[in-house]
This record gives sequence, C-alpha cells and structure tokens, in this order.
Amino acid sequence: MKSDYTLEGVGQRFNVTRRMSRTAVALVAGAAVLLSGCAFLQLPGKVAEWQQLMSPEEVIPAEPLSFDAADGFLMDATIDGHPVRLRVSLRSKGIELNPETARRIGLESRGRSTAMQLGKKMVDGGYAQAEVLIGTARSYPRVEWFDADVGDGVDGVINIDYLPAPSVTLNLRPRREADRPTILPTVDRGGFAVVYRHREGNRTIDVRPDLASSQTVLTTATGAYLAERLGGTWSGTDRPHPIVYGIARPVRPMAFATPLIIGNFRIDEALVRLRDYQGDDLLPSFDTGEDDEDTIMVVGDEDRTAAVHFLYLGRDVLGRCASITYTRASQELELICPPPPDR
Repeated sequence: MKSDYTLEGVGQRFNVTRRMSRTAVALVAGAAVLLSGCAFLQLPGKVAEWQQLMSPEEVIPAEPLSFDAADGFLMDATIDGHPVRLRVSLRSKGIELNPETARRIGLESRGRSTAMQLGKKMVDGGYAQAEVLIGTARSYPRVEWFDADVGDGVDGVINIDYLPAPSVTLNLRPRREADRPTILPTVDRGGFAVVYRHREGNRTIDVRPDLASSQTVLTTATGAYLAERLGGTWSGTDRPHPIVYGIARPVRPMAFATPLIIGNFRIDEALVRLRDYQGDDLLPSFDTGEDDEDTIMVVGDEDRTAAVHFLYLGRDVLGRCASITYTRASQELELICPPPPDR
C-alpha cells in the first residue's frame, strides 16, 4: 500500500497511513538535537526550518539569490553528505530527485512509497527525510523521487519558494528599456508553492508558472470553460505533450477569438489536455480528418475525471520576460516583461 499519493490537479497530498518508519523517526529526533545548537536563518515568511551552520553570534541575514537561464538555473547542494546539482524550478514541490540520484545517495533503500496521479496516469515513487545543505543553511525536509527523471543533466529540482533566501530571481535575458514589471500574488496550493489564482468570469483558475513547459497547457475543464467564454476553436491536430516524469498526455491547440488576459499577459492560443480533469465540462467537437460523420468526436463525454481548473503558464508566455523574482515575505512574483500587445 502506498504511504501517500499526490494529485496533480489539486496539488494535495493524501495520507493513507500515519505511521512513520523507524528511520524517519530517528531522522526527526536527530534533527531536533542538531538544530538545538544552531541559529535560525533570518528569513521572512513561512519557511523557518532552515538553520545556520554557525553559532548565533555569527548569524548574518540571508542574501537574495539569482540564477541565469544561460547556466540552466543550476545550483549546488548537499543531501545526506552527497553533492548534488539541482535546477531551480517554479513548478516542483520542494525537492524532487531523479531515481538514480535517490539510489546513489541511499535514500531509496530507507524511503517510503508514494505516487503522483497525472490525469489518468499514476507514477510510483518514494520519499525520505534527509539533511540538505545549501551554502551555510541546513534543513531536514521531505525529499521525493519518482520512477522517471524529473530533469535532464541534473540530479533533481528544487522549488524557488524552498530556497533559503528572502528573494530569488531567475534571469532569462538582459533587461530592455520597454520592459515593465507585473506583480502576481501567489499562494501555496497543497504543495504547489507558487500559484496565482486568476479570476475569469465566474471561475477561479490556478495559474502555475512553468518554465519547463514549452507552451501554456490547460486542463480539459479549463479549456471547455474558456472555449465557451472566449470563443475558443481548435487550431491544430492532437499530439502528445510532456507533462512531467516522462508522462505525455494528449493535447490539441485552441485559439481564442477574445484573448485570455492574465495580469499583463495576453494569451491567444494554448494547448488543451483532452482527457484530464474534465468533470461534466465538454470540449468543442473536432473532426478526426475522416469522411464518416461518425468520426466527429466530443471529448470528455465518458470515463471522466473530476473537473479541476488550472493551467501551466509556459515559456511561450514567460519566455518573453527578462526576469522573474519571487519574494518570500510577500509571496509575490515580479515579472519584468515587455508590455502586452494592444488588446
């Protein structure tokens, strides 16, 4: 039996059993002893478990961090004494490792099982508590891994919200004179730490920034609602699109007669997942390309999953920006981007 699992659609972790392994209990107890001799890192906001590896009188305030796209947003850390290279992510939940890295540093052998549900797919994995060192800061968080890699050329990913810094900036390109700031307040939605709640008509859509996705991707329910509200029509054929952990889901591009406006961003077209989180919402019919009238399909009329309204805001939108800064105290994203085209 899985000890817990996470639903991509709601970002909520469900515990199936509350009993911790002896290893996890020992780690927590050991952490409490170790932390009693350390000073808390001076950070605003909700992450207070980071500790300074120095005596209290030597503690200095945490400094802002900055990472460049040219370097892959990479950073070095240590997990249970093993050096790892992590990619800073807007989307990941805490720290997620590739399975080979979890095996190499010994987490897999003492971890507990977990799983992630992606649409109708379930991906098995595991988790363990581990000592994580970043610079002079130490913590004992939950570290996860799944049966497929979470990133190429790295050992894993770490969420921008999780870093021991008052603010973190991702630099995508040099700033231009025409660039303007856009501020998006964010919330933690069950493990997805950087989520902007966008109100569109009578629906609230969770917007999850995701530089790992080449295009903006909507759930079926989101696509169905926006098709009706904004005059969405199909603008291409269906194809698989990678979501995460090696899982690709069927999508089809949809163009909007009236653009979707999120903050200062204008979205004229997005990919719609065809069979994920649709509930009772039906997408527009589309022709498979055959002559038989019976090949006209209405997606989402059977074998439904619960309707969830969210989208991944991809590089087709975020890639226009010069930088993205997350500030911990205010839980805001500041995006320095060119002004939107005329609406």
